[in-house]
Amino acid sequence: MADDADAIYAEIERRKQRAKELGVPQLVWGFFETVKYLPSWASDDRPNDKKFVPPFVTEIKALPEGGLAFSYEGVGYSLAWSEKSNDSYDSYRSRMASYNGRLALNVAEDRVFELTLFGTQDQSSDEYVPMEWTIRNVEAFVEGPWVERITELAVRITQHRREVHEADARKRREDPAKLKDLKDRFGIK
Repeated sequence: MADDADAIYAEIERRKQRAKELGVPQLVWGFFETVKYLPSWASDDRPNDKKFVPPFVTEIKALPEGGLAFSYEGVGYSLAWSEKSNDSYDSYRSRMASYNGRLALNVAEDRVFELTLFGTQDQSSDEYVPMEWTIRNVEAFVEGPWVERITELAVRITQHRREVHEADARKRREDPAKLKDLKDRFGIK
C-alpha cells in the first residue's frame, strides 16, 4: 500500500470518516475555544485572571497567531492556529468578511489532528458581531488515546472554571459590607 495511490487515498477517506464518526472535529475545535485564553490568563499582566488557570495545566505558553502550548500530566500539547482573510463582499445592506482557518493539534510533538474551517463575520453593523466558524475538512487524523485525554481535559477545565465562578459568586454574596447594607435596608438586626 505504501506506493499505491488509490489505496492511500481510500485509507485517508476512511480515516477522515472515522474522525467524523468519533466527533473529533467538533471536539478539537471546542477544546481550542475552551483553552485559547489560557496564555493570557496565566500571564503576570493579569493576576486576577490566574485563578482561571487550572493547576493541572502547566507550562502554558502562547504561540504565534493565537495558538498555545501546555502540559497536562506530563504530556505536551500544542494547538497551532492560523487564519487568512479572504475577499470581503458587500451587498446593499451588508458587508461580510470571510476567513480561512487552520487548526493543528500536536501531542508530544506529533501531529495527531488538523482541521480547516471557514469563518464569516458580518461587518455591516455598528455593533461588534463575533466571527462564526464552520468546520470544513479534516486534514490529518491519527487515532489514539489523545482523543479520550482531550475529552477528559476539556471536562476538567470546564469544571474548574465553574468552581471558580461559584466561589466568586459566593464571595460576593457573603461580602460583610453587602450583608450589613442589606440588613440595614431591610431592618434586620
